[in-house]
Amino acid sequence: MGTSVSKPVSDDKKKGTSVSKPVKNIVLVGRSVNGICTTGNNILGQNKFGSEGAFMHCQMYSTTTPDGQMINVIKTPGMFDLSVSEDYISKEIINCLTLAEEGVHAVLFVLSMKNRITQEEEYALNTLQRIFGSKILEYLIFLLIDGEKFEAKEFEDYFRECCPEFLMRVLRFCNGRKVLFNNMTNDEGVKAEQVNQVMAHVAAISKKNDEKPYTEDMYRNIKVNTFFSLIAFI
Repeated sequence: MGTSVSKPVSDDKKKGTSVSKPVKNIVLVGRSVNGICTTGNNILGQNKFGSEGAFMHCQMYSTTTPDGQMINVIKTPGMFDLSVSEDYISKEIINCLTLAEEGVHAVLFVLSMKNRITQEEEYALNTLQRIFGSKILEYLIFLLIDGEKFEAKEFEDYFRECCPEFLMRVLRFCNGRKVLFNNMTNDEGVKAEQVNQVMAHVAAISKKNDEKPYTEDMYRNIKVNTFFSLIAFI
């Protein structure tokens, strides 16, 4: 499989923390400029992921929530930037699914409210579906960062007015799963609450999918079916 998989040992495992619930594997995707590393660190509650663009391969770190839920956070390396080749993306997808040994329980698509949502985000979403298949949308949650200036209602009004149609279509398919995620706060209560919101969505996704995560077998079946569809078309 190559040497590009980075799988550090979690601090919780080093400390021997007992875990009472099955592990949940969460994958962070999006453009590198949208603060994927910072978002991952805030979910972990530790500064583990390096600066944006510092690493060109998938990385995973783990943490355990106060209620005993172990989370593996897998960061992808700006895989959906326009400058990245699809061959590279495909290899990193395999690496990502290798890290998520029990399968992917949720995909967090990071969007910044500072940056205008553009065709690059549309390209990223299309690439995500093309590689993983439309099935992946059943596991998708949008994390909207850099929206600290908004109160909840103001944000909803702003989002409805400014959200591009392509994103609204995907959100409708995803049952509107989104979390306004504050990466700048020092308030531990706010930090805990927004992670709880993410995990509530993860739990809802698992329930809807009969506790079945997205697996490498699903991915390979999609590739095989796509290949035979192309053969049939030719």
